[in-house]
Amino acid sequence: MFAYSGMGSNELPSGNLIHEGPAFPLGKKGGFAGTHILVPRGGIAVHINAFNFPIWGLLEKFAPSFLAGMPCIGKPASSTSYLTEAMVRLVEQSGILPAGSLQLVIGSTGDLLDRLNGQDVVTFTGSADTAAMLRVHPNVIKHSIPFNARSRLAQLRHPRTRCHAR
Repeated sequence: MFAYSGMGSNELPSGNLIHEGPAFPLGKKGGFAGTHILVPRGGIAVHINAFNFPIWGLLEKFAPSFLAGMPCIGKPASSTSYLTEAMVRLVEQSGILPAGSLQLVIGSTGDLLDRLNGQDVVTFTGSADTAAMLRVHPNVIKHSIPFNARSRLAQLRHPRTRCHAR
């Protein structure tokens, strides 16, 4: 988290808008110009993690989401969730984060994916089968919710690639 915060304070503007490249002319006579801008999403980030990354997995996903101004819901694997819960409790007690910026779901997510919309994002680290199931969740499809999955099977096929299929 601290590594990302250092990068954020040194490399990101203090406002909520980033220009992505220079302006480029539009139209035949060049009377108009356009540029790409990056702005924060208005939703939440749901981070679902594998059993073998109970702390690091959540923190590596939380840090960039936090810098982007998105509150996060972490969902660790049930088998190692006690470690994640202990870490989140310590972070909360430290007071280094605004209240509500990092939340935790232990056990089933219930209808959480049904409550998301196009401003939200979902990330998943775990099995390829579960990733495939989550990727085609009806609400994820309906609202074109960005979905990023990382699975061991995909890493074995493409060992130098970490993030797959959005």
